[in-house]
Amino acid sequence: MFESIVATLTAAGLVLASQTALALPNHDVGREPPFARGRHLVAALAAGIAYVVTDLDFAKSALLEWFGGTWTTEAVTFVVAAQLLLVMVPVWLALAVCDTHSGVTLWPKSWKPLRDGYTLWLLAGIFVWMLSRGLSMPESERAALAEDYYRIMFSSEGLDWAWYLTYMTTGALAEELLFRVLLQRGLEGYMPKHAAVLVQAILWVLMHAFLYGYGLSLHHVIGGVVLGLVFMRTRSLMAPLLCHLLINITLAAVLVRGIGA
Repeated sequence: MFESIVATLTAAGLVLASQTALALPNHDVGREPPFARGRHLVAALAAGIAYVVTDLDFAKSALLEWFGGTWTTEAVTFVVAAQLLLVMVPVWLALAVCDTHSGVTLWPKSWKPLRDGYTLWLLAGIFVWMLSRGLSMPESERAALAEDYYRIMFSSEGLDWAWYLTYMTTGALAEELLFRVLLQRGLEGYMPKHAAVLVQAILWVLMHAFLYGYGLSLHHVIGGVVLGLVFMRTRSLMAPLLCHLLINITLAAVLVRGIGA
């Protein structure tokens, strides 16, 4: 049962992802029609609703019935995969079917804009803060945080990296599509770019605080702003996604080092 569900989700996700990726240009294509900001923001709203619904208790309870009433790493990863698939539908509609002419690319046209201003300094600051805090933290405190962050993927034997990387990559992709590609780009049609960065960062922090129970933490505030700035300067999906993955992997490596070894 589980294998057939995963196969179906994977096939559907690959179809949507490939069609969406093909719709994202990797270079300038001349004069584009005006940005359809209304349609783009509606797609962001639809994706946001889909994202939140999959985190509601009744939805999780229904999904849990498929796995015998017990959360496992497979079940948790499946929920995130389903969440990504639901988010991909409005993304696909906005970028591939009803092209909103957002100007968003799959890969950055240039990485040089990241060197302008303070984006790289903020990104470097997150890494320095995570490393300094993690390296100075006692093992017992790190283990408690790891158990809180990674839950059933973490045990006395350490972090199950294979499942964690699958889960984390899938979740990060869903978040970047929702918060940066759809929400932030849609907000830019109605307000200055830096204001759009701030608004999406606030919603990003609230989502982590109330859906995942992480609380209102400084590193989520800075992270939301930095990822928004990376998207603003590159207007691409992969630039903020790679930064997101790098931040999460670094945090995990620092927290679980030496535990269960």
